[in-house]
Amino acid sequence: DESELEILRGIIGISGSDRVALFCGSLYEEKRIDVMIESALIIKEKIKDFQLIVIGDGPLKPNLEVLAKDHPWIHVVGIQNGVEKAKYFKLASIMFNPGLVGLHIVDAFCSSLVMVTLKGSAHSPEISYLENRKNGLIVDGGSAEYAAAIIELYNTSSTLASMQLNSKKSSAIYTLENMVENFAQGIKR
Repeated sequence: DESELEILRGIIGISGSDRVALFCGSLYEEKRIDVMIESALIIKEKIKDFQLIVIGDGPLKPNLEVLAKDHPWIHVVGIQNGVEKAKYFKLASIMFNPGLVGLHIVDAFCSSLVMVTLKGSAHSPEISYLENRKNGLIVDGGSAEYAAAIIELYNTSSTLASMQLNSKKSSAIYTLENMVENFAQGIKR
């Protein structure tokens, strides 16, 4: 509930009016962490109340922790599970994922987050769940284009709200039950 979120905001140092993006996943090169950071720095120059929460672990986590010391608006919170993970998701409106998109897209949908990724990245089959400009964004380009797309989303609240609603609607489509049923029907056919 809102009181739990307010406590979490106080712990990590963000306000309820901040514009928050979230990354959740393994911290390795295929996730394009370099693009995430370069883009976040560009966004922060344009949007002063921007905050980035990074959930996960991996070989690039130490680099992010060093960077976060100089940029207190980057919050590296490590691995989170269950209710604790869900709280972080509730603080955000956009999910950063410039690199490999996998099953976290389902988490984004369940949390009404707009996932933003890059066109040229290697992706798992779950990328097919993302409908560009409907429930997420697939950006063509690099860090500058990625940042510009997110800035535009933050500055066009009606578009962001519409995409968040479509993201939530997508969560009803990509359920475990539907995936199992589709798999079973595929075998029968």
